[in-house]
Amino acid sequence: ENLARHVKRRLGIESVRVVGDFDRMVTKVGTIIGGIGQKYNATEGIIDLGGEVAILGEMIDYTARYAVEAGIPLIETDHMATEIPGVLGVVEVLRQAFPGLPVEYLDTGIPWQFINRD
Repeated sequence: ENLARHVKRRLGIESVRVVGDFDRMVTKVGTIIGGIGQKYNATEGIIDLGGEVAILGEMIDYTARYAVEAGIPLIETDHMATEIPGVLGVVEVLRQAFPGLPVEYLDTGIPWQFINRD
């Protein structure tokens, strides 16, 4: 739970979804950016590398169910929130490589709203 809250704060997002034991202690974290977590077995690579939890951008029901069967917790953040840091890095690389070229990042925001449980 502490890791999920930390990830939520660091990415500046309103909520995360968690699959697995909230109280499980972990020491090795794997990440899956963007929508790659939509593959039901996306966590296989994390498990193969010894990861004890996966932070991913987006998942589907099958991904979550696979993780439950495999015994690995997941923290789903937001597709864009996991890709934007990399995109901002590319913006900086382009600005440095082409100083005369205007390079801008356009933040499209998140098009949905959240309703929390009452």
